[in-house]
Amino acid sequence: MKSRKKLLSLSAAVVLSLTLAGQSLAATAAFTDLDQVAAKDKIISLQSQGLVSGVSNGLFQPNATLSAAQGIQLIVKALGMNLDAIRFVKAPQATDYFAKAKNDAWYSQSFIIAANNGLKLSADLDPDQKWTKATFTKELLLALDGHNILHMIKIPVIEIKDKAEIALDDLGSVQAAIYKEIATLDADGNFHPKAEITRAEAAEMIFNTLKYVHPTPHQPSSPSSNDTPRDGSSQPMIPVGGQTDQVGQTVYENTQYGFRFTLPDSWKRYTIVTDKWEGLSIGDAQGDKVIESGAKLSIRHPEWTAEQPRQDIPILVFTVDQWNELQQDKFHIGAAPMGPSELTRNGKYVFALPARYNFAYPDGYQEVEDILKSNPIQPMIPVGGQTGQVGQTVYENTQYGFRFTLPDSWKRYTIVTDKWEGLSIGDAQGDKVIESGAKLSIRHPEWTAEQPRQDIPILVFTVDQWNELQQDKFHIGAAPIGPSELTRNDKYVFALPARYNFAYPDGYQEVEDILKSNPIQPMK
Repeated sequence: MKSRKKLLSLSAAVVLSLTLAGQSLAATAAFTDLDQVAAKDKIISLQSQGLVSGVSNGLFQPNATLSAAQGIQLIVKALGMNLDAIRFVKAPQATDYFAKAKNDAWYSQSFIIAANNGLKLSADLDPDQKWTKATFTKELLLALDGHNILHMIKIPVIEIKDKAEIALDDLGSVQAAIYKEIATLDADGNFHPKAEITRAEAAEMIFNTLKYVHPTPHQPSSPSSNDTPRDGSSQPMIPVGGQTDQVGQTVYENTQYGFRFTLPDSWKRYTIVTDKWEGLSIGDAQGDKVIESGAKLSIRHPEWTAEQPRQDIPILVFTVDQWNELQQDKFHIGAAPMGPSELTRNGKYVFALPARYNFAYPDGYQEVEDILKSNPIQPMIPVGGQTGQVGQTVYENTQYGFRFTLPDSWKRYTIVTDKWEGLSIGDAQGDKVIESGAKLSIRHPEWTAEQPRQDIPILVFTVDQWNELQQDKFHIGAAPIGPSELTRNDKYVFALPARYNFAYPDGYQEVEDILKSNPIQPMK
């Protein structure tokens, strides 16, 4: 395919020497202004690793506020981001990505690295802008966990007294950071999201992040064992589609889009993480704008954990028309200088591998490369998914057996797959997960991470589970009321979570109106 940047044998490692030494001041001199700082030992430890620098010889200025340039460089250095796997047609400049940056500034190289490693930074970012505590937390967690924070781990209810001051787009990152003990609340339970973050506070969060990523022996990297479901699988996602087994292999079948993926038998208890790809406009004077989107399905190894991630097998799903437009450079995906590569297709969809999907080389990346060399994906005729009538779109789920009718404006919806957990009641040891099941959220096509919209969440219970929930044998979440039944078939009950729209995001009224129209019907 054509791409915006034709590749040449010019290594980014040659183009850029990764000498992020701060504001070109020596970081070896001992800081003399940390005596009254609680995080003194953490800052000194980061300094010894070359991860933080002073603002002048021997001064760290712990109480000074952190600028965007300082924050980006701190994240890039601490997480070891680089450009080793990228080749450029010319030496990249910071202004290629950020209009207000300077190409000869001390931060310019870290800006280039950040832009090419998936950080969702605005093109009009001001390097001198002071970052708030919420902003730094969001960027740090996105860099650490990618863009699926709430889908990757099960976060228990965290009481934040000033939660109302946290922007909806930042809330997931803040909750995840507190849960992972990267960030903390004050003695009164407040986070102070709008306060400008100090250099000392940011450094302490970086130290805590590295401790989370690289725990010491016998030191768990997460404060809770809630990341592990009751059935013993490695993380809280559930398979969508079907799984069939043959001797020595496991086959994942996706009947919604129509493909079959053959895996080694060691992947038998895989899970599917459902996300969304976004196609951005090219040459838009206002900056990149989302003009296309579709499903991203990642097959996850059963040994994957939040503490020790493994390489996923990501599959981007395009309609044939979308794929043709991508080849014609009518939109682009991500910052990589090349586009996705086709794996296979059927009459309706093209299945593709994202560019640079394994750029971080996590555990298991070589095994995934070997799997992909074996031509593991084969097309099938789609039998589920989306059907349409005039003025409406119908989502059919053949795995659990229901049909959901949507307005035609939802035609290009995506499905986000998660898990509900049923907690014990009256357990002396505290809440314990004793039941679990699927949570399927229908997501509006205009949903973005920057501007979320109201999902339509559907909890899936077996009939026995539903009956036990009505008998108060377990509870779900902290809401004082339980889920409400939408419909059922012979095997499953489909229910709406309590207080599903408590944050009142954009589109919540539309979802309420849809739900009033009795949109869900059982299928046999």
